[in-house]
Amino acid sequence: MPRPAARIVATPLVAMVDNGKAIAQAHAARCLDYLALNDENAAAIGAAQGIPPLVALLSSWTASAEAQIGRA
Repeated sequence: MPRPAARIVATPLVAMVDNGKAIAQAHAARCLDYLALNDENAAAIGAAQGIPPLVALLSSWTASAEAQIGRA
């Protein structure tokens, strides 16, 4: 069970991946990637239902989105 501090960090990042603009989604996904290197953080990401939005983001990624992020 992840500590509350890990959930406090993971939950808003998962929300950004799920509902943010392309640039926010990319940055949030990168943060989650880095945080997931720690087992407790990885558990918090799972507890925050972070896997489905990350999979959806990867599935919908386009060259257009990548170009928009490059300009930001």
